[in-house]
Amino acid sequence: MMGDCGRYYADEEAVRDASIEDLDADTIKLYMMERFSPVFRGKNIDELTMKDYSLDQMAGFVIKGATIERLLRNLRFIRPDGQMTKAAMMLFGKYTQRWLPEITAKCICFFGNSVGGTQFRDKMQDMEIEGNLLHQYRTIMNFFTRNLRKVQVKREFNSLGEMEIPYESLTEYVVNALVHRSLNIKTPIRIFIFDDRVEIHSPGSLPNGLTIEDVKNGTSMPRNVFLFTNANYLLPYTGAGSGVRRALEYDPDAVFSNGVSDKEITHASNEFVITIPRKSSQVTDQSNLVTDQASSKSEQVTDQPHRKSDQVPDPVISKTDPAYFEADPPIDPVPSKSDLPTDPVRLKLSKKQQDIRNFCSVPRSRKEILERAGVSAHFDNRKKYIYDLVEAGVLEPTIPEKPNDPNQKYRRKK
Repeated sequence: MMGDCGRYYADEEAVRDASIEDLDADTIKLYMMERFSPVFRGKNIDELTMKDYSLDQMAGFVIKGATIERLLRNLRFIRPDGQMTKAAMMLFGKYTQRWLPEITAKCICFFGNSVGGTQFRDKMQDMEIEGNLLHQYRTIMNFFTRNLRKVQVKREFNSLGEMEIPYESLTEYVVNALVHRSLNIKTPIRIFIFDDRVEIHSPGSLPNGLTIEDVKNGTSMPRNVFLFTNANYLLPYTGAGSGVRRALEYDPDAVFSNGVSDKEITHASNEFVITIPRKSSQVTDQSNLVTDQASSKSEQVTDQPHRKSDQVPDPVISKTDPAYFEADPPIDPVPSKSDLPTDPVRLKLSKKQQDIRNFCSVPRSRKEILERAGVSAHFDNRKKYIYDLVEAGVLEPTIPEKPNDPNQKYRRKK
């Protein structure tokens, strides 16, 4: 209630006994590189070379003679009494859960369609997800990537598969849960993947009198104002209220539930829940029907063995056929530039390259891409996971006129 009337801000609360030593230097540097990009661009410092500078040196580039402690005080991540804020620990913490154990997520992929099921396909261990919001975001998106199917949307066998739920929609919904969750409810974000749907549970119903229709229409009234205005330098969102609208354009079938118990959805009354139907389950049900029909035709032919002119007709190929689902392709040798096809949808991508393509639904730096691929910054790795994909028309640079710009990033080409 006090938060709603503007007299209490949970994200600016103190985290007792925490200090700058408990913050991750690399994450702070990434934040500074994005927030003060003109400063570092002018000094030719990018995400690959920032490791050569200490936090105090980088703070001195922003404010002459400043230390990182002074800069964080000026930015209000350190309170006047010298204590770290919750927002600082959520954004930059080395081990956030030591201080804020509820700021985490539970990710489970179930067999079947009930949260009461006794079997799971995949379950993220607590230690995998523990860390600051940037780490949590990357880990959750990786969980989706490895558990959701890729559907072949074009007829050609070598065409690239698309995730059954658009990656862009999942990005918006995950960021929304991480940034807008209630910090006063001591429960984690919960992410469930069922056979027929995905559920994203965010602690706390909509704040400040917001309704579901307001959210769909792009109204932005953040619960954690200070966290909201700073997290966009680390997480992929604009803060303009357009995220949910954009997500619904990619996938209009998502259903929102705000603090209302529903027997169809596994949530409590103090949660905001996004439920997204899985398209692959619908296609699988239809493909089973096609298979049953084909079996029935085969049985009819078998019952009449003396009619040699009768032949089993070939099944009609359609989007309900299982052949339309993409299998993981083999890791092919990297093609030379002259061998690359002009049509990018015919390029054979390895499993990692497909993951990079989806990962770059929002612009990514070279460092982020290589970290995602789990490889070093060696030129051969940059060529395989960045430059070859650019040449093939799968990725595109955000600053094409300046290939070596320190702020260069890469995004998936539409």
